Amino acid sequence: MLNISHAPILANISQEGYLQFSAEQLHQLGLQKGDNIVLSVITPGQVMVQKIQRTLPPSKEALNHLIRQAFHSEGYHSREQIVDLMRQVRREIASEAS
Repeated sequence: MLNISHAPILANISQEGYLQFSAEQLHQLGLQKGDNIVLSVITPGQVMVQKIQRTLPPSKEALNHLIRQAFHSEGYHSREQIVDLMRQVRREIASEAS
């Protein structure tokens, strides 16, 4: 069951097929220009709108830090240990593919 907590918002569909909202309507919906939304069909003519969060991928430096942190937490503290692990994984993958 839907929980409708505000008065309905009337939007227009332009001749080109675009949904049109005023700045006030976007504010009431908790949306702003550039947001990404998903429309889910509940029944024909009845849709649910959900804002989706698109996050930027982590930077190379942040990703490097996360990977090092993960290896460290699993007991791999040196470069040699990590290289040995990668070689072992490659051997396992190769043997599974055979």
